[in-house]
Amino acid sequence: MKLARHDLVAALSLRYDHHSSQSMFEAACKRANLGDQEQFTAADVAAFRAALSKLGDRLQRVDDRLDSLLGESAPVTALEDAKPRAQATASMTAPDGAKPEQAPQGAAPMTAPDGAKPAKAPQATAPMTASDGVKPAKAPQATAPMSAPSTESAETRIVLTGIELADGDDLFICGDRAELGNWDPERARPMMRDGDDWIAVVPRGEGSFKFLRRTEDGDVTWESGENREIGAAVQIETSWQSRSS
Repeated sequence: MKLARHDLVAALSLRYDHHSSQSMFEAACKRANLGDQEQFTAADVAAFRAALSKLGDRLQRVDDRLDSLLGESAPVTALEDAKPRAQATASMTAPDGAKPEQAPQGAAPMTAPDGAKPAKAPQATAPMTASDGVKPAKAPQATAPMSAPSTESAETRIVLTGIELADGDDLFICGDRAELGNWDPERARPMMRDGDDWIAVVPRGEGSFKFLRRTEDGDVTWESGENREIGAAVQIETSWQSRSS
């Protein structure tokens, strides 16, 4: 007993519409080198199914139908030529056989990650211990920056009061230290306005300075009098020294 062309197309119609069933049938026959024929032996059907598996997906219902049709013709196919049937069976079982063979291969990698996880667990625990060990070490480091206020206390706040400036004029402090410009008016330290006062904060220590005023046009005027000393003072409050003072 053989399967007819319409049997294979009908099986395909369980997965595809009529037009697609015809197209898939022709494509599978061409791939299996079956040619244009109306009757298909069991060997032909096996070759057809092997080719179809390369072209389509979700073919379970199609395979079930073909299995059913082949099961009905099994007693007759026993009389078919054994060699072609054996070749067709071999080509058919290759894809099916590959799946069970791949399953153990897939199972082996599954064992590897499972086996790797217990091995990684101690590794994960080790960094946790390291972190726990580092935290107590960081606590003293956190207390070290508490000495920062000493930096603030090592500064001197200079407040200049009682001076009126024209619009666009600015005040500076200039002295014999690098942070004060080394007596260069172009590198003098600017003072910030705070209400009616002008403020500058400089590192505490030995050093001389004077105030200077710069107009919007760039003209510089130094205050009169002796140089001022910073010394160990935390804050210096003073006024502009004029020639009349």
